[in-house]
Amino acid sequence: MPKPTPGKYYTVVQGDRIRDISRRAYGFDDSDRITDSNSALLKGRIISLEGLPTIFPGDKLWLVEETTKDEQKIEYEKPLFEEHQKKFFAEEIWEKFTPEIKSCMQCSGCHGCR
Repeated sequence: MPKPTPGKYYTVVQGDRIRDISRRAYGFDDSDRITDSNSALLKGRIISLEGLPTIFPGDKLWLVEETTKDEQKIEYEKPLFEEHQKKFFAEEIWEKFTPEIKSCMQCSGCHGCR
């Protein structure tokens, strides 16, 4: 199989998939970059089980240049969770946001609701 080169057109051969072309060209899966830069060609194509447009031998795909440092994808950062000292009861939360509406929370029947 010919090696896809960023910044040039790549002619699809039998057995190629967008994900594989992306990995060979960029060293990692950046299928979105290929589908975005070839949207006119791939528009209306059947979507494969991978969720990517189907490509056929002979299709010429434009492979955009590799990203610069400024364009690189930001890595996922795990969110930080703050631990609260006080535990909130559902009724306290309800009253905080809707003080004009008094409603039974059916927690323990403390106000004779059961």
